[in-house]
Amino acid sequence: MRVPLDEIEPLALMMPEILTESGFVSTCTCDEDTCCYGFLCNYYNQTEQHELSRGGAEKLLVSLL
Repeated sequence: MRVPLDEIEPLALMMPEILTESGFVSTCTCDEDTCCYGFLCNYYNQTEQHELSRGGAEKLLVSLL
């Protein structure tokens, strides 16, 4: 199955940020089932923080790399 170029280009442009975030995932000390303000949480996602986890972020980033 071929992935259309218009779906790949935005991901390719975000690779530096993805690599930076993957470093935060591996070095953060919060529990895998939670998230923290040092890594994933911020003011803008406070209504979704109950759904976020370091483990989930790590799985997503690993699948992208």
